[in-house]
Amino acid sequence: MKQKTNGGKKRSAGLRGAFAATLALAMTLMLTLGMLPATAVMTHAEEISSFTATTSDVIVPEIGAQTTLPTYTVPEENKYTVADWGWTYFDGTTEVSTFPGEIIFPGKWRVYVVACMDKKLYPDDSFSSTPTITINGDSAGWTFDNSFEDGSFLYAVFYKEYNLTTPITVSGDLTIPESYRNIPITNVDLSKFVNGGTAPYTYTAINSHPWLSVNYFTGVISGSPFNEGFNEDFFVQVSDANGNKAVAEVLVSGTKTDYRPAVYDISAKGAATKTYVKKGATLSPMTFTNVEGEDLEGNPIAVSVDNSKSYWEKLDPETGNWKKQEGGTFTSGTYRYRVYTYADFSTSSYAHPDFYLQIAEDDYEYWTLLNYNSTDAWGVFT
Repeated sequence: MKQKTNGGKKRSAGLRGAFAATLALAMTLMLTLGMLPATAVMTHAEEISSFTATTSDVIVPEIGAQTTLPTYTVPEENKYTVADWGWTYFDGTTEVSTFPGEIIFPGKWRVYVVACMDKKLYPDDSFSSTPTITINGDSAGWTFDNSFEDGSFLYAVFYKEYNLTTPITVSGDLTIPESYRNIPITNVDLSKFVNGGTAPYTYTAINSHPWLSVNYFTGVISGSPFNEGFNEDFFVQVSDANGNKAVAEVLVSGTKTDYRPAVYDISAKGAATKTYVKKGATLSPMTFTNVEGEDLEGNPIAVSVDNSKSYWEKLDPETGNWKKQEGGTFTSGTYRYRVYTYADFSTSSYAHPDFYLQIAEDDYEYWTLLNYNSTDAWGVFT
């Protein structure tokens, strides 16, 4: 069971890395769009020691929710702007950045914001060495990380840390096996992997496939894939009776077009048809042994002959139709034998197969395919 696989780039110390260039570009665009002050105000040099911003976006994380990018607003008279700098989580001792929309799982998370000032507009102003920030009137929990210059911009970075815990554990190999298009998957009972917390549990799919369903009360995952190919993994939020939550990642194997290999060739051993057809001889069933099937690559597929459906027919010269013979003996006329072959529907299909009857060493009699059904895996040869 993997409960956290969110990808991302590991951030460097102080989180200066790749985000600095992105921030510079963002601030330049904000200046162009009029979101930053366009003209410097002639005032005495100021050391800014506190920042203030507001946001209507929720930034308190919850297990099973997804990371968001809040938008911040600062008072118009301020010389700086405040922007979101993303979420991180700790993979052991390593801090890893994430992308918007990441699933939040138990562990230590941080949300970062950055205050920025354009030094071209305020060349004499600076940030204090230990600034503070207040978001929505609350400064509690916000920690100053570092400040730095990049080009003409001055930055101050802050973060708030959350340690998300849960008494619920989800452990084990939670994998949907290889599936097949339009065929129901092998159901997976998620409840068998859940421990801790207080029953009863409920189960909610996150970013699931449209063809998959997760039973809210039982945790049984079911469905039939629409298309073949690769399937993304998805998450399930598990909640207990006390509102505790955990997140389980469900690994989804690929989907094949058809779950049944197709029979292309059938071979059997027996006497040639003509050895049975003798005037006055009894119309007895033919005997087939060593009946074998193969797919297009020559891999073996189990095939049998259904003698209960195989029989002799005689051509009616007046109508041109073949008539089934019910016992008796051969008389003057034209005969043929219908052999009904069968492959297990659950494991095989038919794909315009050929039938060869080996009547002696290196001597084969080719039979004509009369009709077949790839859905039910049978074929009739004469």
